[in-house]
Amino acid sequence: MRRPSRVRLGIELEEIKPEVKAVDQTALFKPRNLKNLTYLSVFWICQAIPVTVLLMFGPVLIGALGTSSFDTDVGQLVLTDSFFLIGSLAAIKIVPQFARRPVTLWTFGIMALSLALLSPGSVLSDFVVCLLLSVYALSYGVQSVLDYVYPAELFPTSVRSTALGILGSISRVGVFVVTLGFPMTFQGLGVQAVLLIGAAICMLGFIVSWIWAPEPSHH
Repeated sequence: MRRPSRVRLGIELEEIKPEVKAVDQTALFKPRNLKNLTYLSVFWICQAIPVTVLLMFGPVLIGALGTSSFDTDVGQLVLTDSFFLIGSLAAIKIVPQFARRPVTLWTFGIMALSLALLSPGSVLSDFVVCLLLSVYALSYGVQSVLDYVYPAELFPTSVRSTALGILGSISRVGVFVVTLGFPMTFQGLGVQAVLLIGAAICMLGFIVSWIWAPEPSHH
């Protein structure tokens, strides 16, 4: 049915409604996009599980490591939260200067090494514990910026929001697993096992990234 025309200044104007084209979300499942989505799902899971343990149960872990020179709540605030922020700010300078794949590999490798070296627990000095937690937090802070950079560079605009929604849901699965699994693992196996599991997850992220991490074409 033809819409009524409008008359303005003696000129007949026909009201035209712009066409809205439906977005084809099946483009997300094209081989290249699906490969990138699968990789980023692993990337987010391997990143989310260890850091969730530190953010949610940091005081418990810091206390179990045998530190005696500072309060565990203050220790988490100073050693993890503040260094996460510093790492994120540093990434503003680091990420534009380097290719994405090396940044991913280096940060996963440093995080895995930091958690593995923390596993001896009480035999470490307070200084070493503080240093390793700070190094982990800095590395995570740098890598966390890639959570937003990678999807923006790898997915076309038409499916980017859908991809981010899927990735966000997958990361919530990691948080759910940590929330349920940490208390049982900590009580049953101890802090050393928790840290070694975290290191193994980061190492899995390193290996998967070594094999599979894409590099955006303009880098």
